[in-house]
Amino acid sequence: MDETDAQTGLRVKGDGLKCETVEIQVDGEKITRNYFYQGEKVDFIFKDIYGLKRIKQLDYPELSIVIKTKEGDIVNETKDALGDQGHLEFPLKIIAYFEAAFDRELGSEFDITITIKDKKGDGIITASMPFEVLPNPNITVNAVNTTYDMVYLWDEDEKKVITSDYISPGKTYYLVVQGLENIKSPVVPLEIMDENGELLFTNPDIFDDVSPDEAAKFLKHFSAEFYVPRSASGPVTVRVKVIDEESDNSLVAETTVKI
Repeated sequence: MDETDAQTGLRVKGDGLKCETVEIQVDGEKITRNYFYQGEKVDFIFKDIYGLKRIKQLDYPELSIVIKTKEGDIVNETKDALGDQGHLEFPLKIIAYFEAAFDRELGSEFDITITIKDKKGDGIITASMPFEVLPNPNITVNAVNTTYDMVYLWDEDEKKVITSDYISPGKTYYLVVQGLENIKSPVVPLEIMDENGELLFTNPDIFDDVSPDEAAKFLKHFSAEFYVPRSASGPVTVRVKVIDEESDNSLVAETTVKI
């Protein structure tokens, strides 16, 4: 088999092994795009795999995943993700996944190669696809003399990245900042405002209990937790500021979402 999906550019080749379909999913929903938003978990689902040499009614596949930059540098590599355990399911389904969370300095264009081999035979399936990682279009970031890797909105209840401009009241969310640098002594206020600019909630410093020695570690990955009350109506704006008390360096991340 040698098939290329016209919409995503996913090319699947099989030699001795074949699968009926390869489906790309985000948050359990099939997608037909080859771009992903920062923080999204992407599943490649190989359905109905045939041709593996069965030993005592078990298949022994080997799964590897390699992600490279457009220039060919390896960003992430997973070898033998399934281990040595045999699989009773027939025909076999295999899920390979990755999270679209890479350093900004690596650029936005990547290639993924997924390889499934038969540990007890010679069959192989290779799936490859170019893809792009995009920032959330609903989040604005203003960085002054600072660098960061990504900012995204996380739904704690559903355990997924939010890429739309809608949220539900009465749930817990996080505005997540990763890889922030050039801040030595941070103060991080959080504000939630209604459509008229009136404060619904404020926390003057979510880093209040973080010591200066711990600050650099926390800035690598921190989350501003917020909760929109059920009484709220209309769009709300969530704003996180990172202010350096020792310099003019700062970062402001903001999103306006409908309820």
